[in-house]
Amino acid sequence: TVLRKFRAGVTVPAHIHPQANESVYVLSGEWEEAGVTYTNGAFFFAPKGTAHGPQEIARTRRSALHHENEKLLRRPSMFSIPRTKP
Repeated sequence: TVLRKFRAGVTVPAHIHPQANESVYVLSGEWEEAGVTYTNGAFFFAPKGTAHGPQEIARTRRSALHHENEKLLRRPSMFSIPRTKP
């Protein structure tokens, strides 16, 4: 589990964790993804292999606890950004 902080206005691009589930518990701030706004106390889950994002970080700074399963923690660079069609 990792504490991650994002400044206001940051966008995390759409991406996939091919070998790990991702769980996020929002401690403060907010972000929007797929029309849903996640705020203090919200829980977000993305199953491994599922594309999610982009995550639009809203008007405020966001702090959240992120947890990925053990395979991803051993190889922290293991996520991919889906290619868009030209």
